[in-house]
Amino acid sequence: MKLNSKNTSIFNWTIFTYLLLILLLLIQGKITFGYGLGDLAYLFGTGIITLIYLAILILNNRGKNTGNKKRLNIIMGLIFLTIVIYLTYGFTIGRGIEYRWNGNIFIN
Repeated sequence: MKLNSKNTSIFNWTIFTYLLLILLLLIQGKITFGYGLGDLAYLFGTGIITLIYLAILILNNRGKNTGNKKRLNIIMGLIFLTIVIYLTYGFTIGRGIEYRWNGNIFIN
């Protein structure tokens, strides 16, 4: 599969949607990082990261698609994919001592 600007755009918007989903589930209290009030740091951090990513996506999708823009989309997508993997680890296997991992992602 050849990477073009449409594929990288779909990749980046998928990562953004996942970040937004994590943020909404944190706000609703459906997922936790297991740190009690320390989860607020994750909530605000995820919110800031989501807003920054949205701003970058909107600004980067303006204008012509050049080779440099495609490379930037790939690099940006990989950086935010790493952040998303870290967050996913944090609310699953890497939960803190307040609410240990019990095999369920969602809080009952």
